Amino acid sequence: MGCAITDGTKDILLFTTAGKAIRFAEDEVAPWPRSRRRARRALSDEQRVNALIVAEQGFILTASQNGFGKLTPLDDFPRHGRGGQGVIALQITDRNGRMVGALQVSTDD
Repeated sequence: MGCAITDGTKDILLFTTAGKAIRFAEDEVAPWPRSRRRARRALSDEQRVNALIVAEQGFILTASQNGFGKLTPLDDFPRHGRGGQGVIALQITDRNGRMVGALQVSTDD
């Protein structure tokens, strides 16, 4: 998946193998001690988080296991609450396969 060091004021995007993405404010994540943390299961058994992006500007490039990709403006990912379901970042079909990753890119990449 990934990790990132930020300044505490950014938006975070999480992507799943089912083609979904959620964007939320970084300050919505509470820095709880590990012993008091409770996990909230928002994913089905067949989904896994496979990408973490700290939102800057530009585009998000998503890729499927069968070699298809999609370039989406970052602004097309609206901010949700951290426990929300998010939006569809990439259609998962028999032709495309599951989503294998996502990267933040610019037009110069």
